[in-house]
Amino acid sequence: MSSKSFDKELLKRPASERLQYFRSYVVKHRRLVTIDEQITAALKEPADAGIVFIVGPSGIGKSTIQRVIYQRVLEDAMSEMQTDPGYIPIAGIEIPSLGKMTYNWHDHWYRALDALDEPLIKDKAIPRRSKLDRPSTGARLREQTAALRRSFESAAVHRRLKVFLLDEAQHLTHVSDSLLRSQLETIKSVANLSKALHLMFGTYELLLLRNASGQLGRRALTIHFDRYQAKSDQDIAAFAEVVKTFQLQMPLMQTPDFLPHLEYCFERSLGCVGLLKDWFSRSLAEAIGKGAKTVTLHHLQKHEYPASVLLTISKEFIEGEAKLHEQESSFALLKERLGISSRLRKDANGTNKKKPATRAKRGFGRRKPKRDKVGEGRAATKQPKNSGSKP
Repeated sequence: MSSKSFDKELLKRPASERLQYFRSYVVKHRRLVTIDEQITAALKEPADAGIVFIVGPSGIGKSTIQRVIYQRVLEDAMSEMQTDPGYIPIAGIEIPSLGKMTYNWHDHWYRALDALDEPLIKDKAIPRRSKLDRPSTGARLREQTAALRRSFESAAVHRRLKVFLLDEAQHLTHVSDSLLRSQLETIKSVANLSKALHLMFGTYELLLLRNASGQLGRRALTIHFDRYQAKSDQDIAAFAEVVKTFQLQMPLMQTPDFLPHLEYCFERSLGCVGLLKDWFSRSLAEAIGKGAKTVTLHHLQKHEYPASVLLTISKEFIEGEAKLHEQESSFALLKERLGISSRLRKDANGTNKKKPATRAKRGFGRRKPKRDKVGEGRAATKQPKNSGSKP
């Protein structure tokens, strides 16, 4: 993390530019760097996985890591893009929340084609038919949706698309339970046919989609963008560095000092850097707007999140973390399905009386305890009988 402050010339700029500078600043804190490394490794070697789930609590900074990944992929491909203007290594869309029990895939593929700068999207559907051979409205819509999907797959191949980002991907789970598996199968199929790795960013709701199919779920990678934990001294220290960096990057006459209120900052942001930055941004906006020299504790208190909002978010990530981490009950169920538990019960009841090998208890290569004969030992050899002759 940078310990340098902003360029002092920024203080002469309009309030909107000063505020935009802070909002666009990306602090490379420990959690962000770790997630960045994991995603970068997945991009280099997806290991036959067409989908990568990046899950975490609301306000953790998933949008920030998307911008980091997007910028890096573009920078790595810049020379090739200059040679081939049609080359698009990375693109993405935000999944809309429709509030229904079905998902609008027609709109999805339309947005996806638009993300690839595909021209004449409206014409990439089925051709017009005669009145005698015109299908029903529902059937025609399904055919148009399928045509748009094929157009996206074809465009992705021709554009040599490597990465496709799906932001707010948890909205794909806002369907009936019977459609969850179909949602995952669709994304997986498109990832295979388009040859583009799909990065799906979302809250813990996204785990519903990952767990919808064991066959498909095993071929997907899951990356957990975790919050900072109050029980970890290392996390507290890293969070303090984030607060310090943010206050140094606030374009004000006087640098704020939030470190004496570190516990307050941690509590009101739930240890999530995204929530912290949004909170600081609102406080900074008021300070700049009123011509204040710095941001004070009063500004923070005025713009802190309501307790009801923090309670709701904290409940969501506690439940999400519980789903993500395998519980002992899950392993017990796994043992039951593998027949391990029943085997152990048989041994306990004496039905399987075969004694375990003692070699494991002695350790590999160690002989069984045994009293050697006195004067001979293990290496004693037989002597010839005395023939009566003196030596």
